[in-house]
Amino acid sequence: MAEQIEAAFGDGTALGVRIDYSRDGDALLGTAGALKRAERFFAPAALVVNGDTYIDIDLARLARVHAAARRRGAVATLTLARVPDARRYGTVEVEGDRVSAFREKTGAATAGWVNAGVYVIERDLLARVPAGQAVSLERDVFPSALRDGLPLAAFAQDESFADIGTPDDFRAFAAKREAAHVA
Repeated sequence: MAEQIEAAFGDGTALGVRIDYSRDGDALLGTAGALKRAERFFAPAALVVNGDTYIDIDLARLARVHAAARRRGAVATLTLARVPDARRYGTVEVEGDRVSAFREKTGAATAGWVNAGVYVIERDLLARVPAGQAVSLERDVFPSALRDGLPLAAFAQDESFADIGTPDDFRAFAAKREAAHVA
């Protein structure tokens, strides 16, 4: 997939932007490990968008929310989506505009806030990630930062959200979007 993306977009000149690429290499490094490898490209903060979720989001508003949260010490801002049935996800608890806890999947069909896979993270957060190791932002870095008292801001959204991480989920999402555009 990486080769296809690079072939399609090149260095970004045709789009009026500059695109730099960072690859995991032979071993997959997880979301945090891959970011650690790409750290040299970071400004003080970076927008991170996972490829296995979809959410309608105002990225400019997310950037403004993070800028305000950073002034209050936040090391990251996590976009959260409200879902009517959170049983297939871990949930995120929120107090005010901050993440207060991460909860594992419970199997209960209850509504909840879930990680939508869109973040603004401060470069300093990557100091928690050992170079060359497989590390997850979601399972390792964010929970440990919270346990250590580092503030994580919440950008809670009631916008359209979909998990598109499997072929079946992606097909269902595409069919739903197609039906919405036809109607």
